[in-house]
Amino acid sequence: IKLDFFVSFSSISSVWGSKGQAHYAAANYFLDLLAYYRQKLGLPALSINWGPWAGGGMAVEEFQTWMSRMGIEALPPTQAIASLEYLLGTNCVQTTVANIDWSLFKGLYEARGKRSLLEQIAAQPQKTLAQQSNQRSEILQQLESAAISKRQNILITFLQNEVAKSLKLSQLPDSQQGLFDLGMDSIVAIELVNSIQSQLQVELPVADFLQASNIAALAMLLLKQFNPGNSTLEVTTHVLDLNEEAILDDSIYPETADTEPAQTAAILLTGATGFLGAFLLKELLNQTEADIYCLVRAEDAESGKIKIQKNLKDYSLWEEERSYRIIPVVGNLSQPKLGLSAEKFDKLARKIDVIYHNGAVLNFVYPYSALKPTNVLGTQEILRLACQFKVKPLHYVSTDAVFDSSGYYDKEVTESEPIIHTEGIDLGYTQTKWVAEKLVTIARTRGLPVSIYRPPLIAGDSRTGFWNTDDFTCRFLKGCIQMGSMPNMNCAITIVPVDYVSQAIVYLSQQKQSLGKAFHLNNPHYSSWNQVANWIDEFGYPVRQIAYEAWEAELIETLGSKDNALNGLLPFFLRRWSKEQLTFAELGQRRVKLNCQQTVASLAGTSIICPPVDSKLINTYFSHFIRSGFLESPKVGIGNR
Repeated sequence: IKLDFFVSFSSISSVWGSKGQAHYAAANYFLDLLAYYRQKLGLPALSINWGPWAGGGMAVEEFQTWMSRMGIEALPPTQAIASLEYLLGTNCVQTTVANIDWSLFKGLYEARGKRSLLEQIAAQPQKTLAQQSNQRSEILQQLESAAISKRQNILITFLQNEVAKSLKLSQLPDSQQGLFDLGMDSIVAIELVNSIQSQLQVELPVADFLQASNIAALAMLLLKQFNPGNSTLEVTTHVLDLNEEAILDDSIYPETADTEPAQTAAILLTGATGFLGAFLLKELLNQTEADIYCLVRAEDAESGKIKIQKNLKDYSLWEEERSYRIIPVVGNLSQPKLGLSAEKFDKLARKIDVIYHNGAVLNFVYPYSALKPTNVLGTQEILRLACQFKVKPLHYVSTDAVFDSSGYYDKEVTESEPIIHTEGIDLGYTQTKWVAEKLVTIARTRGLPVSIYRPPLIAGDSRTGFWNTDDFTCRFLKGCIQMGSMPNMNCAITIVPVDYVSQAIVYLSQQKQSLGKAFHLNNPHYSSWNQVANWIDEFGYPVRQIAYEAWEAELIETLGSKDNALNGLLPFFLRRWSKEQLTFAELGQRRVKLNCQQTVASLAGTSIICPPVDSKLINTYFSHFIRSGFLESPKVGIGNR
């Protein structure tokens, strides 16, 4: 049959893809290729990659709403027909017809970096130099007239106001708080980027914005490429040297050689209102007869006791009959002398016999500067307390992340190996824990009896399933279930149950031979993230295992939903690690292998055994997730029985 026209109604999904519609996109791509094949044969052919049409059909209301949030609006049928009529009169083989808000869509599509497909498309209409000079915003004029030393603070204040306005906050956000912790989604992010670019007349790639951990980091990013008044702005950035940070106050030195109290009558525990802290407190109450003094931020001792009690009850650990031994100490780790008066600090130093320092701020997005007061300076104050008047043995809870340096990639380290390498440690939390452990080891060389415990990510109670569902691992698991996909990570899942960690620490701390040693509390049984994904699927939550970069792209798309558990962790998953620019999945494959033989040997003969991460443990955790309302019951699988 001799045809005048051969028109394929293809879809924009074959041009730039569509989450969860791989088969649909592939089928439409076939139509596009068919058009080119026919053209090669000298036959008429036209493939139109349509955006959604208004008025029903494939683009139902829910789908249209989602597309609109991505910057893809529905085409009125009259416009679509007019476009078809026009295209029939051209020699075009393939073309896209869609109603796109480029200021929104381009930013989302290029969230992980520039795409050649859209490089000729401007997200915003370009202004001429004359227009720019006549429309210089108030903030731009303020920056140009300010001294270079003051521009960073001006930018921070400007960004705080812009973020507060975008998120409709009643007060200005802290400049160190994570942008996505504030409730920002991808749509608000793009709108904010456009506003910043317009007012400052600078280029701010969405990928850079998404990777900025907070307002302060974003201000530094803008300063580096900002060029007010056609003059070069030189921004000097401080390169963090962890060894220079690890300098212990010379005044912190054991005052006596007596390191063995006649009996342990008073124990100081920090971090008692945290997850591991609750279980440590429980074990200290169970395994000792001592009074447990708990450093807690509160208005007074009574409210501090209530705070500790609530935390124990949250994990089903509260025992009324032992509660009289819990003594709150109202203070603050981030303050000199723990926020206590000199008199109260001295009194506490005379009273305490042993210290368990577990308190820290755990955040994978905050920079070193935001975490230093609590994690580093707080540790220094604990060391000051340990050395004052009488020597108090210190049991310090560190982390396996102190070996995250690229200097340890693909290696195995024993518990006696000192932490030396710092290159590639660029996560603020890990930096603070590395410095803090260094301070502790310096105190040990000065004569303070110290034991160090290095757990990995801490999981829920292996017996009950109770878990801090706001932690990294829980948010990662829930977010992946919400997305229906997990990154393909054929590497070890480094989590250990909290009951094992707490029991091991308290038992080991009571053995005299433990002083001066470090213990690796990692799981001696190997399990991979891919195995966990399979167990989750068997439990009843379908999750596709896909390449990390593809999962990243899906994660960015989910930010249109404020309910996704991973929203606040976006900068963490988008970042690249070390000079090799590794993804999070690649980093997992290169991470150091911790040898825990000393720990296992020291626990031999006890009932303290680390359970493997297997389907049984996963079922225990997910059953609790459902009971607590953290997850909805699956419709199929083991979890539905």
